Formats: sequence, structure tokens, C-alpha cells
Amino acid sequence: MSEAGSPLDAESRAAAPLGCPRCGAPFKPGAKFCSECGARLISAAQLERRPLTVLFCDLVDSTAMVAGADPEDARTLLTTFHRAVTAAMREFGGHVARFIGDAALVYFGYPETQEDDAERAINAAIEASRQVRALKDPQGRPLQSRIGIATGLVVIGNLHEEMTPDVLDVAGEAPHLAARLQAVAEPGGILADTRTRQRVGDLFSWRSLGDLTLKGFDRPMQAWAVMGARPAASRYEAQHESRLLPMLGRNDLRDAILGHWRQACEGRGRSVLIRGEPGVGKSRMAAAILEATSARTTLRYFCSPYRRGSTLHPCAQQLEWAAGFAREDSNETKRGKLRAVIGEVPEQDRDLLAELVNLAPAAHASAPPLTPQAKRRRTMEALLSQLERLAAIEPTLVIFEDAQWGDETSIELLGMAVARVHRLPVLMLILARPEFSPAWGRNKHLEEVTLTPLEPAVGGQLVRMIAGSAALSAQTVQDIVARTDGIPLYIEEMTKAVLENRQWQPSAGHAIGALPISLQASLLSRLDRLGESREVAEIAAAIGRTFSMELLALVLQRTEGLQRSLDTLVASGIFLRLGGADADYTFRHALIRDAAYRIMVRERRQAIQLRIVSAIESHFPEMRSVQPEVLAWHCAEGGLDREAAQYWLMAGVAALRRSAMHEALIHLRSGIKVLPAEADEPWRIKLELDLTIALGKALIATQGYSIASTGETFARARVLCDQLGNPPQLLAALHGLWTHALLRGELASAQRQADALLAQGRASGDRMCLLMGHRFSGITSHPRGAFFDAVRLLEEGLSLYDPAQQATYWALTVDDPKVIMLTYLSWSQMCLGRIADARRNSERAISEARGMHHAYTLAHALTGASFVALTIDRPEAALQRLDDLRALLEDNGIAYYDAVETVLRGWCLAALGRFDESHALLERGIAAYRATDARLYLSGFLRHAAEAHAWAGRTDLGLPLIEESLSVLEATDQRWDEAETHRVHGVLLKAAGDIEGARRELVRACAVARRQKALLWELRAVCDLVALDESRAGLKEESMGMLAAAIEAAGRDAETPDIARARALLSRGT
Repeated sequence: MSEAGSPLDAESRAAAPLGCPRCGAPFKPGAKFCSECGARLISAAQLERRPLTVLFCDLVDSTAMVAGADPEDARTLLTTFHRAVTAAMREFGGHVARFIGDAALVYFGYPETQEDDAERAINAAIEASRQVRALKDPQGRPLQSRIGIATGLVVIGNLHEEMTPDVLDVAGEAPHLAARLQAVAEPGGILADTRTRQRVGDLFSWRSLGDLTLKGFDRPMQAWAVMGARPAASRYEAQHESRLLPMLGRNDLRDAILGHWRQACEGRGRSVLIRGEPGVGKSRMAAAILEATSARTTLRYFCSPYRRGSTLHPCAQQLEWAAGFAREDSNETKRGKLRAVIGEVPEQDRDLLAELVNLAPAAHASAPPLTPQAKRRRTMEALLSQLERLAAIEPTLVIFEDAQWGDETSIELLGMAVARVHRLPVLMLILARPEFSPAWGRNKHLEEVTLTPLEPAVGGQLVRMIAGSAALSAQTVQDIVARTDGIPLYIEEMTKAVLENRQWQPSAGHAIGALPISLQASLLSRLDRLGESREVAEIAAAIGRTFSMELLALVLQRTEGLQRSLDTLVASGIFLRLGGADADYTFRHALIRDAAYRIMVRERRQAIQLRIVSAIESHFPEMRSVQPEVLAWHCAEGGLDREAAQYWLMAGVAALRRSAMHEALIHLRSGIKVLPAEADEPWRIKLELDLTIALGKALIATQGYSIASTGETFARARVLCDQLGNPPQLLAALHGLWTHALLRGELASAQRQADALLAQGRASGDRMCLLMGHRFSGITSHPRGAFFDAVRLLEEGLSLYDPAQQATYWALTVDDPKVIMLTYLSWSQMCLGRIADARRNSERAISEARGMHHAYTLAHALTGASFVALTIDRPEAALQRLDDLRALLEDNGIAYYDAVETVLRGWCLAALGRFDESHALLERGIAAYRATDARLYLSGFLRHAAEAHAWAGRTDLGLPLIEESLSVLEATDQRWDEAETHRVHGVLLKAAGDIEGARRELVRACAVARRQKALLWELRAVCDLVALDESRAGLKEESMGMLAAAIEAAGRDAETPDIARARALLSRGT
């Protein structure tokens, strides 16, 4: 980005109405080639994307008819044919684009779309065929035509600069398909494609020709022969959109919801999820409830499809609207308005809500800093408290619209609200499309209803209500209802189109045909008749669903006539005005905006998006940091791929900082996807690297280190680092790859990576590289059973730690290296029998982590301390640490530690004798841990479960688990608890009656422990061996000698249950 923080110079983008589609350079009107890059320039304003029905009509055997004929006779024949076809086409509103010898190319849907374009094309084809048959060739024989008709999306306009302005051409499949269908039609026949057949339904009789292989098409195309017209029947496709309409036919449901409102007024709140397809009347139902309740306190929230990555955007928008923020307001003014809306709340809540609406905390703010996840949770609680505060004053109606487009945090907040509303005087309506299926959906306090289409009689009543004083025939009303299939918005759109059609096409004798079923055609027909206001609708569509008049004027580069156009668009039902004269505007429905946007060809859309980006950067610079995802979308749509990727990166990093990890994933993946393809450009490699490292962190937080996608992400980061040389991000990439290998139990790979980094650090003397190398090597040594190496390396690593570099450490990883190294140090010390050191360092790790206010780091420290306490047989202390860990995880949601905590809690409860609870937890925790693709410590977790079964006397359940543990241990070469695993196997074999097998495993456990100098494991194994050999002469003396040696080696470092048991056995044996 430039020094000003803007991806492009805003003034240069605003200097001209259009920019070169290749390089973005401005050009003068009328220029045919770009002065900068030489690209040919297309006048995008002359081109449009629109649905079109194309008719291709050819004269049969014309070559034979004119062969040998006088040229003037041939000309007369073709002219007569042309006139007959032209008359038939014009009778039904067709636009004859051109004649190509004996063939005619005709468009239905240009220059204005009609709802019944496809129907009119077929009627015109039938009439043309009739008129051509009435003509005679020079020998007096009737002429015949072949006609093909196809419907589809095309680009239409002056496609070639050498054409005169009045020459039209189309690009798209439809004209080619129409020509190919004509070529295979029988003489006198009319063939149509499937889209045309669907558009007109049963208005005509059809004969299916099945799938045809047509020249130029790589797939079979279904064709239908038109057999003739027939009376209207079922003529619609219900695949369209909806908006507010007069409320009819839904009284029972409305009354039921109003009953919930009355109960809410008595303090028994209710949540109602209203699902329905687009256009079926969800918003109208909500409006009817609002009107009937006359609720003075109403909270309305709106979700947007391209704000899915903006955390709590519906809530922030509602607060801003409620507070009445004006753009010219100072921060202090806005803060005052916000205080007036939210009332007297705790200072921390006030600051969090201020931050939600992009206001910095007040200068007096003194609350202790929150972790990102705790801040997220507290913000949601503050919003819920606002609802509770308002409901305490008077009954409150909440309407949450388009929930299927809500960001993850908003949907989670919605679920929390559902869980509370039943205790409040609140009625909450949630409107969503059928695919919306939240995790909290099955809740006894949530009622779910589905809206269905209107009955025909009710639909007809609605048509007449919309028409008002305008008289419509019974047939027209019937046609509208049948074509719209009872979907209220379609009924409204079709009815208005008929009324507007009368005004705009008053030609005598031209009957209003049966209405079309396509909402796109209906919307386009209304936009075609807006005159100069259509440009305003298109520009507004490029800005977004909701927009300000100020931004709209800046993009239009004019204010003259703008208010008149806006008034026209409001009056026509395209826009809604959100307030007074200076209010924002919104498209009445999302698909109305989509239709207006998609009319424009890519070149025009991109040119407009360049203006939007320029206007925002020049006049709304705060959006760069406040809503970078909005600018990212506009840049991407405008072809500014590099700038879009930079803004997506800003949005992703901001989401990471506030722990909105799923939103971060959306932004960062969008940024990578939009990156231009120039792989050898250094700026591109660096930008992809920054996006990839950030994406890796988001994946770690949401799914863990060990899943395949995390490894692939950091592997890509390493490749990018190699391309750049030795960038600062290399350590982050190496850490991600090393941890990925470690947690997947790929210890050989992890060790190679650790050795390489440590050697690099020693060679270069780089302190950061040395610290990370010691961290990698020390931690990897522990699961390999090299406890002395682990202690030495970790202690050396800790000596390199610099508290002043904490921000740098966190930029490389998602945790703090000091705490992580202390935790692993305590584990290795524990295995070596240095119990006092292990306890001291595990508690020190917790103390350090708490001082950092870093959730992921604290989770690791609490996990480590729990494990130490459990292993040295202090389950009560372990349970306290696990309770602290569970509370932390509930606020921050870390998948890896969630599974680990569940396993450790199960093992802890087993140690306390609560076997029924423990077994379920162990089973669930191990399954969850497997789901993260992690294998590090899986053998230990299986051993915990097996030992728990041994304590409960369930040998048959314990043996398969310990055998799997041994298998995993060998497969991953994890040796840290090899001795302990063989010991538990021996205990289970003894319980099963296999004494020799038990002794073999216990002897092996002692040998492994001695080799590793793992005194804790050796002491336990020897104790169990002595207990086994107590009644066996000869063996007892051997095992007692081993016990005495183990006790002497352990010394008096700490009095633990293991030491006490060993001394008791020795005393009893001697």
C-alpha cells in the first residue's frame, strides 16, 4: 500500500468516468485504444447483460428456388419473405436485429424486457410460419420456414467498434442454440430449448424430441417442438424473491404469534423462527406483527451476504441507527448519543459497546485488559444485557432478518438470546431461508414455522389490492395468480409490471399477453422503464444493499436530479428510505439489488467499482481500518486484485485480534483467492505469505495444529519464504510445520526440523533463532523419552527468553515460548523423579501465563499443571486446575485443549473412584482428540483409559485399550511413557490371571525406565513387580533388590504416594 494506507491513488481513479479494463488507466470518451497499454476499449455503456429470447427463422430450400431464376425475381421472393417475417415479429414486439440472406435474427427482450418475452416469441413464430405458408414461390408452391427459439443470458449491444451505432449483436449461447435448433427443425416446424419451454409452461402444446447432438455444443441439448397454442394452465416456476406486501391469508399464524406476544407481555417470552423460500412473505409477517403489537420498543437486525465476515455487524448497525449517529458527529458526540441509548451500564460494557461501533474507549477507561475471546464473550453479554434492560422497562419486540447471512458470532449471540428470552417480556422473530439450521435450533423455547404459498383465491385478492383503482380483467388476475404460484412478491411484481406495461406500451391492438414467470425479467422490465433513474439504481447496486446519498452522489459525480431519481425509485418500490431527507436508502429486497447489478457488463461494473473505491478512500478514510472487508469486496469487483488482497489481509488480521477466528478464515481465504497470478513478483509473494501465515494461525485456533489443512498452509508458507530468501516470517512458517509434525506424532520429522533450526541459530548467533531452536529441540526430546536432553535444552532456551520481545514471540506463534518451555520442563523433570522441581515449574508456568492475559498460553499451562498433579497422584489438586481450564475453554473455545481437558478430567475422576463418570469422559475425550488428527500423547490417553478400567476392575475393557496404546507407541516412536505403558499392561495381565505375562511386562517396564533414567516410572514398575513376586521364592529377593535401588536413587526429593508405597513394600519385605 502507499504511504497514505490506500491501495491506489484515489484522485487518479476519480479523474475519469471509465478506466481501461486491463490497466485501469483513464481514457477520454470516444477513444478506441488505451493510451497506456494499447488495449482495445469497449464502450461499456452501450452493452448490457440481460435475459433474451432469440428467434432464428430460415426460408426452406431458398437456394433451389432461386437457382436459375431472374435476380429480380429472387430479390422479390426474399423481400416478400422478409416483410412477412418482420410483420409477424413486430406484431408481438420482437426486434428484428438483421436479415442474413434468407434468414432472420430476432430478439425478444430488447430494448425493453417484457414479462412474456418467451411466450411472445413462440406466438410470433407461429404467426410467421402461417404468413410464410401463405406465400408462393415462382412455381406457385407454398413457402415454408424453419424456426429455432432459445432463451438465455446474453450481452447485447454494439460489440464491434467498426459497426454503426444502430447495429446490435449478442454474445452468449442463446443465439447459437436458436440457429442450431432451426437447422434441425422440420419444414414448417418450430423448435424451442428447455429454458423457453419452462418460461411458458403449458400455454402451448409440446412434443419432446429428447436430447439432440447439435453442432458446436459439447453436450446434448433437449429440444421441444411447438405443436400449437392452447388455453393457459399451470404456467410458472416458483423460484423468485419476496418483499413486503399487504397481509392476506396468514391470519391463523399471525394470531398464534400475537398470542406469544401477549404471553411475553406477562413475562413469558418466546422466540419464533419463521422459515420460508425467498419471496414467500417472511418480512411481511414480521411487519404485520409489528403493526398489530404497536410495540414501542422494537429492535431490528439485518444480515447481509457480504458481511458474513464482519463480527456482530447486525448489532453494531442497530446500535448506530438507534443512537442516530451522523457522519459529521465527533467521537465525543457519538459517545454521548450511545450513552443516551444504552443507559446506565457498567463502564466495561459501555466501552465494549463503543468499540463495537468503532469508537475508541473513553480516556478514563480503567478496566483490566481482556483476552480477545473474553472480550468477545463479554461484548455478547453486554448486548444481551441491553435487551434485558429494555425488556425490564416495557415488553420488547425483536426482529432478526435474513439470519442465513449472519456472521458466526451474531448467530451464536442469537442462540444465547433464544436461551434467555423465555424469562423476559420479549417476543423474538427470526426470519431465515429454509437452509438456515443453527446448532441451537432444537430448543424447547423456540417455535419453528414455515410459510407456504398463498391459496389461489387469496392470491387473486392480493392482485386486486395491489392494482387499486386500475381495472384488471378476471383472466389477467387468474393468469397472474397461476404464474406466480402463490408467492406474494411474484404476485406484486407481476401485477405492477402489467400496470406499468399499459402506461409504457400503449399501442392500440397490442394485447397484454400472459404474464411471465421469471422474476429477473419482471425486475428488468421495471428497471428498463425508469429512465434516467435506472443509472442511479445501477450505481446504488454496485455500492451495496444499503447506501448513503452522499456516497451515491460522489460515485455518480453529480447531485443534480439525484433526489428526483431517488424519489422515483422509492415510489416505484425499488428503494426504501431509512429515515428523513438525509437518510440512507436500501434496496427493498436483496435480489432487486442483484438484478440491477447484473444488468451491467463487467467493464461497466469494474469502472463503477473503481469510482466507489476512490470515493470511499477519499471521503470515508476511516473505513480502511473500520471496515476493510467492504473495501476488499469493492476492489475485487473492480478488478483491483492486489488491493483487494491487501484489504482482505487487514480484515483478517483485525478479526484475529478480536478472536473472531471464523470471520478471519473467510477474509484470509478470500484474500488468497483474489491474488493475481504473477508468481514471480516479490510483492505478490510477500502478500500471499502474510495471508498464509495469518490463515495458519486462524486454522490453529479453530481446528488445531494437526489437521491436514494446517500443515498444508504452513508448507505453502515455507515455499513462499524460500522464494523470498530469508524473510522475518520464516520462523512462523517453521514453527507451524514443526508443531504440525509434532502433534501428528511424526517425531522423526519434528526432530529433523528442530535440529536444523538449532544448528542454524548456533551458526548465525541469532538470539530469536536460538531460542526457537532450543524450544523445538527440547520439546521434541520429551516425547522421544530423552528426558535429560529435554531438561538441558529447555533450560538453555529459557535463559534466552527476553520479556521485551513478547510481541515478537506472539507474532510468530499463538502462544508464549517461556510458558510452553516451563511446562515441558516440568514434565521431563517429573519423569526423572525430580518431583519438587516439576511442581515448582508447573506452577510457575501458570503464574507467568496469568500475567500475560493470553488464553491459549494459559490453557497450555493449566493442562501441564493438571497432568503433573495427576501423575504424582494428587487428583484433588488436578481437578481444581481442570476446573480453571474448563472455564477458560468455555470463554475461548480451543478445540485441541478441549479434548485434552476431557481426557484428563476422566482420568482424574477415575483416580477419585468416580468410575461411571470417568469412563464416559475418557471415551468422549479420546474421540474428540482423534478428530483433531493429533497422535502425540494418544498412546498416553489410551493408557489412562486402560488404567481407569483396571482401577474399576474391568480388565476385559482395559486390555484392548492398553494393546492399542502399545501399538500407537510403536507406530509413532513415542517413548516418554513407554515404561508406564508396559507397567499398566502388566497390571491388567495380572488381573486377567496371566502371571508370567504380567511379570514379563513389568520387568520390561523396569528396564526401559532404567535406560531412560526415568526414576518415577521405574519406582512404580518395581513396586508392582514386588507386589507380584511377594509369594514367589527366589523372584522376591531379586525384585526387592531392585526396589531398594530405586528408593535410594529417588532420594528425598519429594514425599509422594509412590515413595510412600515403595518404602512400605520394602519394610514389609525385609
